[in-house]
Amino acid sequence: MLYNRRSLVGLQLYLLYGLLKLRPLRGLKDIFANHLESPGTKALIKSEIKELFSIFPTFKIDTVVTPYDIRIGKKLFLPRVFQRFIPKSLGFFIIITGQKL
Repeated sequence: MLYNRRSLVGLQLYLLYGLLKLRPLRGLKDIFANHLESPGTKALIKSEIKELFSIFPTFKIDTVVTPYDIRIGKKLFLPRVFQRFIPKSLGFFIIITGQKL
């Protein structure tokens, strides 16, 4: 499982630590690294994942919508029914399925 940089969580982090802090040019890589979980946390985009897993003969990239995508505060979540209305492409978790060499 990897984190999706282009997710609703990424948008929330950008709004909170970019726009609301009057730093609209601050990049999402920096925001994820400094404000999500452990210092240095990374979130990737699909092209970076494809490059990372290019040594494998086959692999599949799936994005999953999670409760984190419907969070509206550090500990406040919308009801889970809202997960159904979020496009999978904006989900926070990316699942990689592949075949070992």
